[in-house]
Amino acid sequence: MVRIFQNESFFTTRPSRNVQRSQPRTATFATLLTSAPQPFPTLTRYETNPAAYIVGTAMTPNAPVLAGAGGAVPTGFTVVPPLPPGMQLDPLTGVIFGMPTAVSAPAEYTITVSFAGHPDSSVNVRVSVTAPSLVGYAANPAVCIRGRAVAPMEPMVMGGPATGFSVVPALPAGL
Repeated sequence: MVRIFQNESFFTTRPSRNVQRSQPRTATFATLLTSAPQPFPTLTRYETNPAAYIVGTAMTPNAPVLAGAGGAVPTGFTVVPPLPPGMQLDPLTGVIFGMPTAVSAPAEYTITVSFAGHPDSSVNVRVSVTAPSLVGYAANPAVCIRGRAVAPMEPMVMGGPATGFSVVPALPAGL
């Protein structure tokens, strides 16, 4: 049997395709839609995933994306295992923030959100933290003429200040 709602009236179709009208109903289609069960709130993803960060560089906050919350407010967020040193998870908003302080190989972190009266929801976030790296020099290749002064050449470093430099093989005498 198929039910069709129209102008607050209820119609029934039977397999013989005869249409019979029953008594008008007081419930409207909109009422029936709103009485349908709402989906549980879920943590669907993080804005950046996978996420790559650099030691010593403040990271752009990485926020969770929730769906089907229907007004449900998260009661808390947790992460397992703990995030790399210098990174934090805000337990109320679920935002990952901070400034990584150590190199960390790519790894999966499970973030779980809790809602009052609803099941918990989790998602995995892949995070890696790398050291700053030398990008190059503005003058490359450098052309030097014997007997003339060479202007300083500043290195271009990505991801924070470098803690030291080395050259292999050694530079020519005088440089």
